[in-house]
Amino acid sequence: LNAPRRLAAACDADGFGARAPREGDVARRGPGGDPARVVHVDAASATLATANGYHHATRVPLAQVERLPPLLEILASRPEGLRPLPADERALEEAAVAAARELAPTPSQLEAVREVSRKRVTLVWGPPGTGKTQLLALIHHALARARRASGRDPLRTGVVAATNTAAENVLARIRALGGDGGGDVLFLGRGEGGPSAGLTRVEKPRSAARLESLLGIALRPNRSTAVGGTVWQVGATLAHGRLQGAMAKKLRDMHWAGFDLLLVEEASQMPLLDAGYALPTAAPRGGRVVIAGDQWQLPAVSALAVPEGLPGSGLASSLLAHAWRAAEEERLNPAAAGACRLLENHRMCRPLAALAALAYGGGYGVCRAHGCRGACAGACEVPAPREGGGIVDSGTPIACVLLVPDEAPDGAP
Repeated sequence: LNAPRRLAAACDADGFGARAPREGDVARRGPGGDPARVVHVDAASATLATANGYHHATRVPLAQVERLPPLLEILASRPEGLRPLPADERALEEAAVAAARELAPTPSQLEAVREVSRKRVTLVWGPPGTGKTQLLALIHHALARARRASGRDPLRTGVVAATNTAAENVLARIRALGGDGGGDVLFLGRGEGGPSAGLTRVEKPRSAARLESLLGIALRPNRSTAVGGTVWQVGATLAHGRLQGAMAKKLRDMHWAGFDLLLVEEASQMPLLDAGYALPTAAPRGGRVVIAGDQWQLPAVSALAVPEGLPGSGLASSLLAHAWRAAEEERLNPAAAGACRLLENHRMCRPLAALAALAYGGGYGVCRAHGCRGACAGACEVPAPREGGGIVDSGTPIACVLLVPDEAPDGAP
């Protein structure tokens, strides 16, 4: 977003359908400017309305209208315009599902792998304990093995999150699964300790020579690659249109087309506009994007204050919440995007999973597949509440907080 493409140079080369602005489109006023919505377009200029605590409109020449990255602009403004995967990518479905099945997924994880193999963008809602991180690693391995079995080029996967820790966790899980889908696993940045101790660390390149070294690993023939880090680190390093000068030339010279698979972890914590740093790293032709998280957990924290009903409203929400709302309203192109839920809980015992199911809906419960530890937890009955006591066994690593009203409906304490 610091160096977005200008309309004067916009074309359809990115494959996401870049075009001249229309009323209702989302844009940015300028470098570091407020998000804006196009409210009028004429032959040579556009009127942009911004809302950051107040409503303000201004006219600017079309060539100076700074656009959101194309994929983010589609999700924000016109999700029905998302294009389907090419036929040769959709042909990987059965091989990917077969490869995933060998890694013992839960039923809903396997269905999510199938959806990812079919669609350009897949939304994954994973309530607590349902294996979102494991699923993202499964998707990488399944598609890597499917591409190898079909004689395709190795898979290039990007892993992005709002925090180093979230990205590291996915990379560590990819590395732990190993096998012929593992390949090289690189963490881009300094990290915060923890899982990254066993990963290959690569400092953010600050010169063309360093970038060439990184791309030399990422584009190594006959080996799949996973590169991860924060949304800002990865986007500032490998997104076409953000680099300038010698580093931009290096991306072109080394034929960096972008990630074949972009995994966005904890997308409920990622403000919609921040996603614009990394979404352009997805390959324009055939690049899949998986947006995973739980919009009922930690929300995105943003300083952007956009009152409801004004142009730009909703841009302060998280990437997952915004995209999931579009799916619920049936505004996503069903041929190009899908949404799925993970239903099997790996951490809660049966009574607590039943409580969570009241919020998350039917089908959500304890996982009992493949010897999952959830089966053991599900066998532990939790005693009923008693006067002056708790309902959780002190020997189990689960805390439960009951919120009750101060008064019952009849006025009793």
